[in-house]
Amino acid sequence: YPVVADPDDLALNQLYLIADGTIPKTRFKLGRQRVIWDNARFIGNVGFRQNEQTFDAGRISTTLLPDSTLEYLYMEKVHRIFGRDSAAGRLDLAGHGLRAQYRGFDGWRLTPFALLLDYDRAAVAANSTATYGLWVTGKRKFGDGLTGFLGVGVSNQKDRGNNAGSVDLWYYHLEPALGYRDWRFIAGFEQLNGDGATGFRTPLATLHKFNGITDQFLATPAGGLRDLYAKVKTTLPAIGGVGGIKFGAAYHRFTDDDGSVDFGDEWNAGISKAFPTSYGRWIVGLQYADYGADTFAADIDKLWVTVGFKL
Repeated sequence: YPVVADPDDLALNQLYLIADGTIPKTRFKLGRQRVIWDNARFIGNVGFRQNEQTFDAGRISTTLLPDSTLEYLYMEKVHRIFGRDSAAGRLDLAGHGLRAQYRGFDGWRLTPFALLLDYDRAAVAANSTATYGLWVTGKRKFGDGLTGFLGVGVSNQKDRGNNAGSVDLWYYHLEPALGYRDWRFIAGFEQLNGDGATGFRTPLATLHKFNGITDQFLATPAGGLRDLYAKVKTTLPAIGGVGGIKFGAAYHRFTDDDGSVDFGDEWNAGISKAFPTSYGRWIVGLQYADYGADTFAADIDKLWVTVGFKL
């Protein structure tokens, strides 16, 4: 049967200390904590799964400089979604993260970052990498409910620390979008390069969020991955007196990084609805996805039914 990576587990998810404002406009955070960088492509919490990914880490962030946020992150252990009984559930590492964000341009954000990872365990030493990148995001209102959005990302990754391989790979992401009232139309291009021996790695990411929801590309193929996609999102009109239903659909076409090998394609669609109560809110979701294989993996359909509660 296909693996469902939601094992039974009992764990302390988060416990941390915060010093806020001891130095003006500066926060210190120490302990087991959630870390999400930007769109979670490089560091995320994998919030879709039962066991959230968290980190034993120390973190310093400051807004002392005008229109800017500066952050340093040190990670010594990652608590992954697989639980304590899995050999991959708890991983020791020496991880350094540097991230800056500048918001001084009207409607635009520039976010350079560096992520330096060195894993202790030989079985995951290929994830020991140094990644340097830049995100640029922005939006512009055109009037009459019309808004344009743009996201651009580029990164370079090299081997580091215990990595026995020689790595020099690139990552590219381009995502223009158009919003009109309750609708958003998105086109995208994401490429993770490969050198024939290994592919660009993002081991701390919220991987379910990218490259389709059938999770065929949680690890980048050795020949790299190119994902051409289109998405649509909206809030549906009230149905039978029930409003606030969110709808989304997407299509992905997957190839290797130069487009010469067709891996397959996926289409997916889903709805979700929040139900507020005096104690919090219930969130119910339904997603369906169909992956059609050409040369990578096998045909697969997935149906996700999720129920969550937030205090």
